Amino acid sequence: MKNIKNIIIYALIISLCSCEILDVEPPYDRVLAENAISDKRGLDAAINGVYDGMQSGAIVLDYLVISDLAADNLEAVGSKIDYITIDDNDPFSTNIYVEAVWNAHYDVINRANNILDNLATVEGVSEAEANRAEAEMRTIRAICYFNLVRMYGGVPLRETAVSGASEGEIFIGRASENETYSFIQNDLEVAETLLAGAGRGNSVRVDEPTVKALLARLHLYKENWAEAASYAKSVINNFGFELVEDYASIFDETNSSNEIIFQIDFLNDDDVNTIARWLLASGRYEAAATESVYNLYDNQDIRASVSVGNAGGDFFCNKYTGLQNDVDNLIVTRLSEMYLITAEAINEQGYAPDSEAFDFLNEVRDRAELNSLSNLEATSQASLREAIAEERRKELAFEGHRWHDLVRTNRAQTTLEISNPNKLRFPIPQSEIDTNKHPDMLQNDDY
Repeated sequence: MKNIKNIIIYALIISLCSCEILDVEPPYDRVLAENAISDKRGLDAAINGVYDGMQSGAIVLDYLVISDLAADNLEAVGSKIDYITIDDNDPFSTNIYVEAVWNAHYDVINRANNILDNLATVEGVSEAEANRAEAEMRTIRAICYFNLVRMYGGVPLRETAVSGASEGEIFIGRASENETYSFIQNDLEVAETLLAGAGRGNSVRVDEPTVKALLARLHLYKENWAEAASYAKSVINNFGFELVEDYASIFDETNSSNEIIFQIDFLNDDDVNTIARWLLASGRYEAAATESVYNLYDNQDIRASVSVGNAGGDFFCNKYTGLQNDVDNLIVTRLSEMYLITAEAINEQGYAPDSEAFDFLNEVRDRAELNSLSNLEATSQASLREAIAEERRKELAFEGHRWHDLVRTNRAQTTLEISNPNKLRFPIPQSEIDTNKHPDMLQNDDY
């Protein structure tokens, strides 16, 4: 099937479309894996190919849309049956977007694994360069597995590149959810050690604050509150990021926002992100913003019109506007998320009417030109928890967080009126179930 074929193909061939992240010359556009990573030039080309893989539409469009479509920020309004069933929280195991997300992430994982497998034998690379390459590949692999575990639960953990078609390589079972999270944490912690003291680079390459931001998010999901707050505070305090005054500028691909920690960048016609086509009322408009998310914003909230547009009662996501050139960037993480992680993590360790949780929450509210929240409005841990959750929904709308926030906080079933708890996980693609014959490659319940 498609996914197994892709795994084998990409183990033999590294696809390196020009995405201008590195200065890579055309002869390295498509090269055999066994010959590709023999020197620094080949290593740079292979790294470029991993970042290029992250530009897949299944990652920068489908995963993002699914994360709000399955929740209450987007609703299917077009003819796509695969969008409609996701909106209904009952997708089929043959859903094309569910399959595309799986395949695209494992493609990138395999590209990263190929570099990690060959890194020790690359000639002409300094220890510092090798350490950075390993850190980048482990971090991107961790991002992919984090996306997969949040969507499907425990998944097969491929630690090395698939280099042949033997059953031992292709047929591997699912790890547990806890094992998957542990694998992700190990990758990020190794990357953190390798990048220690390296500081901040640019937002389109993995760097030290990228890793710390992802560790903050990971520990939030694992409910390791002290660690989540510590990592998030480190990003806030130590790397020169700021909450920019102009909220709209964050989503302007021509602007290098000082709020963005890590993003997938689109620079030219070779690699495009068509998300605006599917979400704008003036485009294909397959998924509309819900009226509930539109009504969530106060009139004075500067995020309102940037986040949700209103075309005569047709509500639409307005964060991605590159309808003509398809160059909207995918923001993986930005500074405001770190403030909200810190606020949530502090509150979960115990409510106090004068706690720092209010301070970090109000930094985000103040930038939005909203009144600060005090203990007069949020009088308990539960009410402050709800305020932080609402602020996350407003601040991070259409950036791939809402569904996962509802699931991790055990609010998805009530909020979305989902009667079957097994529908809080997406189905493993049927093509994977049909092809992967490992006895532990099991479908999620009720699919």
